[in-house]
Amino acid sequence: MKKFTAILAFAVLIATPIFAGGALETVDITGDVPSPIAGHVIAKVIGIKWDARMIPVPYRMNNSLDPVPNPLGAPFLSVAQAQSVMQASFDEWNRIPTSFINMQIVGTTPKTSLQGFDQINEITFRTASGFTAIASSPSVSLIRDVTLVHGQDIDGDGDADVSSAITAIADVDGDGDNEFPARFYRAGTILDNDVQFNTKTSNGLRFTVADSDADTASRSVDLMCVAVHEFGHSFGLSHVLNNQDSNVDGNGATMYPFIDTGDPVSELSQRSPNSDDIAWASYFYPEGSASSGPAALQAGDIAFDKRYGLITGEIRHGVLDQPIAGASVFTQAHQGVLGHVVGAHQAPVCSSRSQRIQRHDAAVALRNGRPLFCQPAVQHHRWQVHDSGGKGELEHRSRTSRRQPRSGHERQLHDPDRKRFWPDEFQRRVLEPQCRRCSRTETGTNEERECQGR
Repeated sequence: MKKFTAILAFAVLIATPIFAGGALETVDITGDVPSPIAGHVIAKVIGIKWDARMIPVPYRMNNSLDPVPNPLGAPFLSVAQAQSVMQASFDEWNRIPTSFINMQIVGTTPKTSLQGFDQINEITFRTASGFTAIASSPSVSLIRDVTLVHGQDIDGDGDADVSSAITAIADVDGDGDNEFPARFYRAGTILDNDVQFNTKTSNGLRFTVADSDADTASRSVDLMCVAVHEFGHSFGLSHVLNNQDSNVDGNGATMYPFIDTGDPVSELSQRSPNSDDIAWASYFYPEGSASSGPAALQAGDIAFDKRYGLITGEIRHGVLDQPIAGASVFTQAHQGVLGHVVGAHQAPVCSSRSQRIQRHDAAVALRNGRPLFCQPAVQHHRWQVHDSGGKGELEHRSRTSRRQPRSGHERQLHDPDRKRFWPDEFQRRVLEPQCRRCSRTETGTNEERECQGR
């Protein structure tokens, strides 16, 4: 049975519902617990996050395309200007007083290849020819507990990625990529994260930075509003459900997966995290949760447990009284109640009883003994289904949304990308099997497309 956790912010009275998305998820196959079907294992659903030894998380700006390409005309934005916006976007998350997440741009990289698993957390304006989203934030994370040993080559480039001489992430040999301390790491630990922004002539966007440059052109978007969203994924946040903040505020939440690129007011309103995003960033990286290191309280910090409380429980089927795989739960404050739930999340579940229990995010179940990955479609009762086989230590993933755009200007922020790696052979990459035909049902349309392994 999967239990839910809700985050409660004290001493705040609000009458609007909150729809937190929780964690980007992967699976944990530690222990290789056998499935009833021979040759398969049972996996747990877990969130992904950075280990405290990797904080501050170092990023490098790709400067191989300078100035930044503009698919609508002459380039006008330098990489240096874009880097300033990127760090300001990181700082929107870094300044949360109850969270110790910290992401910093430490330099540049001249790479002319596409982003990938190379021990460089890269920010790039270079995307693949088939990439159609505005931007994405793919991560490589562990899917089993592992001890990294000195000299280990994780990404298969012939260069050691693990050192016993350090206690925190560092570029030990000065070659521009990161080395990890030789230590034990939990499943779900992020090892590499890249953020890519689409500027291709065919389907890319013009990224603007000044308030006055935000316009109604559908292929033009504010860089900071996109970057803040993507950097939320960079440290493990999932999408949220709400495309409208309240009954008096029509702006979508920062972590909502679509942005109306034809509405400059909407774009500029999403340059900073929402209250539920702040709560989850604090829950995953709680200030005051350690006596030393990044999680230790410093000047200006507020201990997580001084600002938030937790509500936990379990959800069962209302008719069958059976445990369900999970749910996205939200609550609404009522008169006379002091305090409100600012975040609640779990893996997806079907419920026809209540409007307050909705499907959201990804879950793992077993179908014929194999892990089954589900992604939400436009309706709460419709799902994208992907079968996944094999086992490994690392998972490379980015998220996708299936929600119907509110207008023709509104564009998807993410494309799916999932790869797996065999245990103890980090350099051997094994793609997931090609998934079955995936259907996406949207208002007025029914589209089927073939999902190709990459």
